Amino acid sequence: MFAKIGENGFVRISVFFQEFCSKISRNPMKFGLDQNRFLFFMAFLFLLPGCASSQKRNKQNKTKQPEIIQQPEVIPVPKPSADELFFLQLASRYPRTIQNILDQKAENEVQVIYTEINRDKNNKATLFPHYYNISNNNISAGGIAALPVAMYSLQKMAELQSSGITAYSTMITESGGSSLPATFNDPNTADGKPTLTQYLKRLLLADDKEAFDRLYEFTGTDYINNALKKQGFITDTIAARRSDSFNTRQNLTTNPVLFYTNEMKLQYRQPLQVSRWIVSNKEIKTGNQLSLPDAQVMLQSLFFPQSVAASKRFQLTEADQVFMKAYLGLLPRQSVFPFYGITVPDATSKFLYYGAAQGNKDTRFKIYNVSSMEDGRITDVAYFADLDRKVEFMLSATSKIKLDENGEPMANDPVIGFFRDLGLAIYNYETARKRNYLPEFSDLPLATD
Repeated sequence: MFAKIGENGFVRISVFFQEFCSKISRNPMKFGLDQNRFLFFMAFLFLLPGCASSQKRNKQNKTKQPEIIQQPEVIPVPKPSADELFFLQLASRYPRTIQNILDQKAENEVQVIYTEINRDKNNKATLFPHYYNISNNNISAGGIAALPVAMYSLQKMAELQSSGITAYSTMITESGGSSLPATFNDPNTADGKPTLTQYLKRLLLADDKEAFDRLYEFTGTDYINNALKKQGFITDTIAARRSDSFNTRQNLTTNPVLFYTNEMKLQYRQPLQVSRWIVSNKEIKTGNQLSLPDAQVMLQSLFFPQSVAASKRFQLTEADQVFMKAYLGLLPRQSVFPFYGITVPDATSKFLYYGAAQGNKDTRFKIYNVSSMEDGRITDVAYFADLDRKVEFMLSATSKIKLDENGEPMANDPVIGFFRDLGLAIYNYETARKRNYLPEFSDLPLATD
């Protein structure tokens, strides 16, 4: 009803009734109004001006809409994880090395895994990993491939013991053709006879590429890669020797390998093997590729087997586990056969903490590791055990490294300093960290060669 009257009508009615109200108020009984009716009538007159004002406001609201200001979309910045904050705080103390590399983590493709180890009263270890910029994408394995190849060669040897052979049997690698030469002796042994044990020592002590190739040929491309898949290392691949002179087909073909007694009586002959990848004519995937998390798990399974899933563990005898631990931790100068003396520096393959520095290192500060500086990348996977200060932790890292005009890693690349100071920073952190129980290191072999 009010909408039909309009704004002007309300105003005229309001003025009329205000004049009429003054007359009624002087003598309401003259107009037939008792007290209650008079009060109701006055209230109605009082509301009329408000109705008119409301109509005016409604009209103004319809004719003039308020301006809507479009606010820019705010994209929330993800908060760094607790692990990332830990590494960033650590890096702030080393601005020229650690901070410098982490600030360029995308360009350097840097990844870090630091694993805290806590013992209980029974010396049982519980591991707590901390990750920085981790990717499950594979990286060029280089020397890191030594770890699975060494353990698979021992695993395969144990499976063949019914043939009477051992890791100390004389191992002759026959020619697989003009491009796959034979190996009949090893000048690094006391009697000149090559053995699986001797190749393992050379590989673990000095990252010997020829030793890697002989172990790769014995173990076999298909055996290694089937075992990787069975253990859940789905994307990892070991499908090449580490010497540079072999093409794809040659790398997927392995020499015949023969084992003899000390009297040179034949015990076992493994024929030349051609990988299923060639036989099936499927897409050939060659090269040695591992992810950093998988490499970490492989080393962890050796020192802390109960901390990884049963499927991830290598099937090694107790004696083989002791052997692997011992030669991962020995310094080259501590070896008798092969003998290195001072020709191979103590820290030549220890980038974390030492930065591959020259000079003799403390034999009571153990770094059990595999490392690589090949294909424009530096990687180190290590378990640290300070036997005197009772400090232990695991640390793994990888990063790109600049190459010179000859394709060789640049010795002054800041990445080397990053690896050195990262190891130092974590070690210093660990020495200050409180522990309820100190490690006993009772399961670590301490004897020299």
